[in-house]
Amino acid sequence: MSIRAGYDTWSTTYDNDENITRDLDSWVTEKQFANQAFQAVIDCGCGTGKNIPFFAARAESVLGMDFSAGMIGIARQKAVRPNVAFLEWDISQPWPVDSASHDLISCNLVLQHVERLDAVFAQVRRCLKPGGRFFISELHPIKKYQGSMARYVRNSEDLTVPAFDHQISHFLQAARQHQLRLVDMDEAWHDRDAGRPPRLVTFLFEKI
Repeated sequence: MSIRAGYDTWSTTYDNDENITRDLDSWVTEKQFANQAFQAVIDCGCGTGKNIPFFAARAESVLGMDFSAGMIGIARQKAVRPNVAFLEWDISQPWPVDSASHDLISCNLVLQHVERLDAVFAQVRRCLKPGGRFFISELHPIKKYQGSMARYVRNSEDLTVPAFDHQISHFLQAARQHQLRLVDMDEAWHDRDAGRPPRLVTFLFEKI
């Protein structure tokens, strides 16, 4: 199953399936930006738009991008706000977005499905305003090596969405290559993860 087909199929139940990784991602994102306001935000790989309402309440405009027609279709149905727009787009390709136009770009649980990080980082660098921030929340590489993957059940069959291996160093190298300064890096555990490796790793970069 391709990545796109996997998420198209998952889209109908994604929001209602039990998924503590998804829920933890929302929590760390809201914690990171709780007291901040923005002019223009890109939710890069927005899926069903789980983080869109949070960003829309803090930004003048929000653009959600995703290449899954099924996922972004759900997002469009949910986020009926005048300051929110959506674009069905493969984020590994050049973005149809003006240069230096956004002050925050957020990638949540998506870069594991992108083979070449530098393709995304190049577009982030181009589209951010000077001083703009790039936030990444991603499944921790340790969890992936332990067998954790994006997975769901359909017709009693356990389905997994293909993913690529990205080490923490790969994110840092891509950021340096595209002149994005590391502001913060953290790890996150769900309440059920006591005594286990971190579930998520987060990065906050700044365009310099």
